[in-house]
Amino acid sequence: GSRAGESRGARGRSRDAAAAMLSRLLKEHQARQSERRELQERRRRDAIAAATRLTEALVDHLNVGVAQAYVNQRKLDQEVKTLQVQAAQFARQTGHWITMVENFNQALKVGVPR
Repeated sequence: GSRAGESRGARGRSRDAAAAMLSRLLKEHQARQSERRELQERRRRDAIAAATRLTEALVDHLNVGVAQAYVNQRKLDQEVKTLQVQAAQFARQTGHWITMVENFNQALKVGVPR
């Protein structure tokens, strides 16, 4: 009878040791999972930060181009206005010359005896 009691005691200790080992393995597994989750979260935040920096750099680059295009457009608009004024002045001057030449031709025709 005492052997049966010893056998159960040994089995109980063996079961306790197995349970302790399983518990330790579970804790280690949970700790590794937690570390992996933290690493994944850190990488996710780093990727978001890098994407944000890239987006900001692209927007800044685009804004520089847009600003330059705006400056160029303003210069072109000013040049067009200047050209319009000069073209109008030239048209008036040409009109005066044509009138003068016509008057001169008329004066020649009147002054020439037939």
